[in-house]
Amino acid sequence: MHERGRTFLEDLLATASPSGFETPSQRVWTDYVRGFADDVTVDAYGNAVAVHEGDPGAPTIALSGHADEI
Repeated sequence: MHERGRTFLEDLLATASPSGFETPSQRVWTDYVRGFADDVTVDAYGNAVAVHEGDPGAPTIALSGHADEI
């Protein structure tokens, strides 16, 4: 694992994110993915979404998770 990824993982795991209080860990995640995502948004409900456009002919995939389950 490269250093940036390891630092991200350590920061994410060290940041408390119990149900109802996910904002600090979502901030760690959004700060990290801004480095390679084309768009990063957080809505009024606290959903954090990152989009990477990729190649036009490539398959479309979605990965999802809950911040309070990391």
